[in-house]
Parts: sequence; C-alpha cells; structure tokens
Amino acid sequence: MKERPFAMERYGISRERYYELKWRCRQYPKNKRMLNDLLSLHGARMDGHVRGSGTSDPVAVLVIKRDKLSEHCEQIENAAKRAGGDEDMAKAIIQNQCYRQPYWRIIPRPLCGENQFYRLCNKLLCILHEWDK
Repeated sequence: MKERPFAMERYGISRERYYELKWRCRQYPKNKRMLNDLLSLHGARMDGHVRGSGTSDPVAVLVIKRDKLSEHCEQIENAAKRAGGDEDMAKAIIQNQCYRQPYWRIIPRPLCGENQFYRLCNKLLCILHEWDK
C-alpha cells in the first residue's frame, strides 16, 4: 500500500507532533474549567482534625498549578488570535480545534470560505509548534 504524504510535513510538523498539538488544543476546555475552579476561593476546614498534604505550602502548590493552566490557555488563545486575525475568527478557530465544533455550526455568517477556515486552523497548530521550539 502506498504511503500518502502527510499535509503538515511541509511545515516541518510530523504526524506524531501534529496529534500532540491537536490533543493539547483538545485539553483546552478541561484546563479552562480547572483554571476557573482554582480561581475560586478555597477555605480551610475548621473541624479540629489534623490534615497534611505533604507540602509545606499548599497555597504555593495551587498558585503554581494555576499559573501553568493559565499559561496553557493564554498560549492557545494568543495563537488563535494570531492565526485568525480578528476576535470572531479566533473564537471560531478555538471552537473548532478545542471544542470539536464543525465549520457549518460555528460560522453563522460567512467570515471566510471553508477551505480558508481549515487553513487558519492548521496555522494555529503551526504557530503553537513554532512557540514550542
């Protein structure tokens, strides 16, 4: 069977790297949800029981986790803005790549053609690949 050439190889992205970037985008909704949960206040339980987490500063652990999640979400949002050009197109790209919404459901009015839209989605992955180097 003849091996079909992978379309993203012309941009220096292997098939494995493409799926890695794709799944990083697919983690965006989960990371956004976790970030919103971590931004809410966490109170201490005052029931008299001794508890330990193994860390000397649980607040620092939460801050580090929140920073990593925030950096991940901002990186995808900034790459989508850079790929799409305007805010509406960036939202549409994030809806397609991160939330798996099809083109026809995202674009109520024609911002661009379908082929151009999917090229912009691939541009998002190329930008993320550049930033990881």
